[in-house]
Amino acid sequence: MIRADEQTRVTRQLNDHMMSSGDGCVYCGGNGVVVRNHFDGYQDDPMKYVVPATFWVNDLVVPSQVYPDISGAETPEEASDRAAVAFVIGDQLGKFFPDIEGIHGDDWGWGVFYATDSNCADARCRWLGDDYVYDCPGGIVDGNDPSTILWDSDPVHWGAGQYEFGNPNAGLGGGGAGNHFNWIVMDQEQARDRNDVGLLGNWHAECNYELSGNEWGDWIDHWFTHGDQHTNVDELICWVNNLRDLIMMQNTIYFRASADTGNGFPKPGTPAALNWGWNEIPLDRETLGDPSNWDAVMIHLPAEIGGEGGQNDVVDALCWPDCHERLETTLDTWVDAGLLVPGLENSGNRPGSTVVFAREFTKDGLSGDGASWYRWFFCDNWKSPSGKYEIVSYAETDQDEGACVIQWGSAAKSNVTAAMV
Repeated sequence: MIRADEQTRVTRQLNDHMMSSGDGCVYCGGNGVVVRNHFDGYQDDPMKYVVPATFWVNDLVVPSQVYPDISGAETPEEASDRAAVAFVIGDQLGKFFPDIEGIHGDDWGWGVFYATDSNCADARCRWLGDDYVYDCPGGIVDGNDPSTILWDSDPVHWGAGQYEFGNPNAGLGGGGAGNHFNWIVMDQEQARDRNDVGLLGNWHAECNYELSGNEWGDWIDHWFTHGDQHTNVDELICWVNNLRDLIMMQNTIYFRASADTGNGFPKPGTPAALNWGWNEIPLDRETLGDPSNWDAVMIHLPAEIGGEGGQNDVVDALCWPDCHERLETTLDTWVDAGLLVPGLENSGNRPGSTVVFAREFTKDGLSGDGASWYRWFFCDNWKSPSGKYEIVSYAETDQDEGACVIQWGSAAKSNVTAAMV
């Protein structure tokens, strides 16, 4: 058994994927990883070609980089003290992004990346320039009359989520790209000034790169000056086509947080765990859902459950017993679906038993407004409240790559033994 900060091959490689360059160059280190909750209600929807994932790299310094484990009508804030379970992909990023070898280049622009929560798969209208209409969920909007929607009599249109991945201005599918839609009208924030300069750069709702100065601070200034500061993040955010701009825009939104900004932005004095910190990148649903592409199933710990700055966060610091019981039932969902297969003998399989923990922390151990937060994958040991599961860890050595796995606990083994008698 190992301490929480020792590593296996899987956790070490994931941390390597997230490394910054260390010299201040934005997105000049690792390629990053993507994380996603398989059970967000979208994964089995055949009308969605793309679904939302979240990009992590330690050039991003925004806390709470995962959507919380929410039930029913709860808000993210109400679920913020729970561990969230997701899968993490690092080694196989090349299956999602064209030209993965050139992804750090200034001329790489194949993606559709939103720096905040965005409703990219379920509430965006894809611009179809040849037809001069927007394809919205449930109908179309004429480009000459954007205030009126022509509803389908039978479901035909499903919005931007039904298109393949990629920047539509680069000849790719445009999945997830487009104006926000509230099922009445397109309500994307434009914030146009008297010269008709706005937050958007084209019909596809791509961000206006003329406002990218000061690491996208000019874009925020333009919004504050000419738009509604109380606009929700989903209606406000546009997309960028490369990861360096995603990182700079997301960080600047966080550092420029104001008490006057809309729902979802960090407010001064807000604990890190309550921040809506995740970005959204629409990626291929089926490729994301294939466990052979996953490095591991991840258990994300809320920031600062073990003390200020998060450096001491471990699974045992989750609220007891509620958060531990909730984690056990969440893991039940993954096991019952065959996406986690308990047992050390399954650690090399996908789906299999490999799990990792992730914490968020500040380097100086302090938090507060404007603190920079980073992510770290590690292994820990845990027994679920009923004894059904155990997570055990074995450290990497020169002779062994180590393992961090979920296996059946004492209660499950007792039930099996009783059934055999």
